[in-house]
Amino acid sequence: MPLVAPGLSLPATNKVIVPSSTTILIDGSIIGFIQELSEDSGRTVDRVRELSGSRAGKVVEQVPGVENVTLRGTRFCLYEGNPVTEFLKEQGEVDGPIFAITQQYIPFDVRVEERHPNSSADKKGFYVVFGECWFTRAAHSLRIGDLHIIDSFDLQPKEIARTGWLTSNVTAV
Repeated sequence: MPLVAPGLSLPATNKVIVPSSTTILIDGSIIGFIQELSEDSGRTVDRVRELSGSRAGKVVEQVPGVENVTLRGTRFCLYEGNPVTEFLKEQGEVDGPIFAITQQYIPFDVRVEERHPNSSADKKGFYVVFGECWFTRAAHSLRIGDLHIIDSFDLQPKEIARTGWLTSNVTAV
């Protein structure tokens, strides 16, 4: 059985649909959702070389750098009347569709939930929280009804919590 996440596995012959939910939160309140989200991580690796002798210039050691995580996505949707929109209206910053990157004054959290059909009674799936996110790129902002939508975007999270379990009393939003 392939391992899906710690404590969760699916038979190799099963074809399943894994429902997921990606929500945007400020202080625990849902202020919107994201249609598609992917995580990219990268880091530099510095080569330490021999300086003298017959091995001069040869790589002695490779030292990994700090991990940088970027979230890339499509359809970032904020609900009308959320704390961010109301704050920007009070500041006179919103007149039409949000969002220029410079209009973001408050970092937000992104919570990704995945539910697995073949799981134990107390572990229905897992969630990841990307904390204190800031926009690093936003393209094609529009407004449809009471939604402020950014067509494609990149986010930089400050912290990532990967070990949360969904229990039977938690539902995907």
